[in-house]
Amino acid sequence: MAAQTFTIAQAPERFRFRGGDRVARTDAEGYADLEHAGVVTDGRWTGDLSGGSYDETYRIRRDDGNYFRAREIHLLRLFDDASLRKEIRRLLKVHKLPRDLPSAPGKTLQGDEAICEGGRGERCSACGHLIPVSDSQPMEYAYTDKVYRFHEKCNAVWLEEKRRR
Repeated sequence: MAAQTFTIAQAPERFRFRGGDRVARTDAEGYADLEHAGVVTDGRWTGDLSGGSYDETYRIRRDDGNYFRAREIHLLRLFDDASLRKEIRRLLKVHKLPRDLPSAPGKTLQGDEAICEGGRGERCSACGHLIPVSDSQPMEYAYTDKVYRFHEKCNAVWLEEKRRR
């Protein structure tokens, strides 16, 4: 089948980001480059509808009024407090974040802890950004099937939102 092309307006379900989302391009180390940040104004998805590879690019308007283009794989969503809380609620609803704390470790874990400080240099399970070495208290939660890592702020919001459920 031949490759097809869609814009966000034509097929929004094919896109990771929507018009109006605040995003930033990643720098060489994988962190948000705030010099290349702004609002998504349009996007183009090109690929085979039956599956396989595709290309997703966006046009982003910076705060200074200039535009730049970036591929989906090079963008991170930027969150204010309200949008971070909304994203964590969404991830809880679709079971992408755990709804309970992990069980206390048993004697078979040989000292491994289910809840501990850690995760620097890894991606946050809530916002998707890398957790910087400078984060004062990132947290890790080890479940039997997966480890979840959070920035200090994302962890606090996750704990609040999971309690509300």
